[in-house]
Amino acid sequence: MKKTILTGASLVALALAGPAFAQSTSSVTQTGNDNDADVTQTGANASSIEQIGDNNDADVTQSGTGNDSAIVQDAVGSNTAIVEQEGTDSFADIEQTGSSDGNTATVTQDDLADTNTGEIVQVDAFDGTATINQGGGADNA
Repeated sequence: MKKTILTGASLVALALAGPAFAQSTSSVTQTGNDNDADVTQTGANASSIEQIGDNNDADVTQSGTGNDSAIVQDAVGSNTAIVEQEGTDSFADIEQTGSSDGNTATVTQDDLADTNTGEIVQVDAFDGTATINQGGGADNA
């Protein structure tokens, strides 16, 4: 009888733990030619990439939980956007719009970066470079 109770308790514990598994989501929309998007996520994170134009590159790497990133490249082309997040509950946003061409934007938030926000907007910029590096918690840039 004791063995049956432990088995029943184990089944209940497994049933309750099942929905707790982390799951990441990602959405990639591309219009144009020769665009590239790479997304790598572990933990429960979300990412969104939208590229309109030609020859754009977007890379997202996220680990931890609750991180969110958004990349929008609506430009002439040849832009690069990179987001790397390792902490928890951080947000990164990169927008390169207008006649932007040859721009590089990077947001890096390390494993100590919790509840950080990093945002880059480049409008009508040519060959521009914007970089945000954040560690620690509750930083905004």
